Amino acid sequence: MRSIAGLLLILLGSVWLAAELPSVTPSAAGNPHSDWRRTRQGWEPMSCWAFENHVEYPTLHPMVVGLLELFLALAALIAFSKPPDRRPRKPVDSMRR
Repeated sequence: MRSIAGLLLILLGSVWLAAELPSVTPSAAGNPHSDWRRTRQGWEPMSCWAFENHVEYPTLHPMVVGLLELFLALAALIAFSKPPDRRPRKPVDSMRR
């Protein structure tokens, strides 16, 4: 039981840490001219470009990812656990010394 509790604590801690870390996105702070590109018509700002087929996929909430990891961990624990011993046991004689 301790190992399951330990695994759950590690899992919850890693999910919390992943939720707290800032997402990595490319930054244009180092280059002030990063929004201008050389095209056939000359230098143009990227804001004037018409982007087609731009699909924004929804981001997953960290709790959804955590619940999925929890489900997979519990499923692995159940799938790979040892089956209980089905042999009949001898009765314990408590009066014998």
